[in-house]
Amino acid sequence: MKNPIKPDHYKSHRDGKDPIQRWYEKYPFDQFRTAMLTHIDKYLDRYVLKGFIEDLDKVMEFTRRLKEYEILHAKEFGPI
Repeated sequence: MKNPIKPDHYKSHRDGKDPIQRWYEKYPFDQFRTAMLTHIDKYLDRYVLKGFIEDLDKVMEFTRRLKEYEILHAKEFGPI
């Protein structure tokens, strides 16, 4: 069964990391946070316009992952 929240193409990068992990490692944290918030906003807007429950699942997934990286970042570099 296909996973609409983490599709197979997320795993196809040569390093085996998903896009969110690569973004965290590639960009300064404030830019990473902005990207994550932009995706959350995008899926909320799309849910309001189209009513797809899957979009709420994506909002929850991006929010959960952002929280994980906020905690990781705070442990590595101290509170923001």
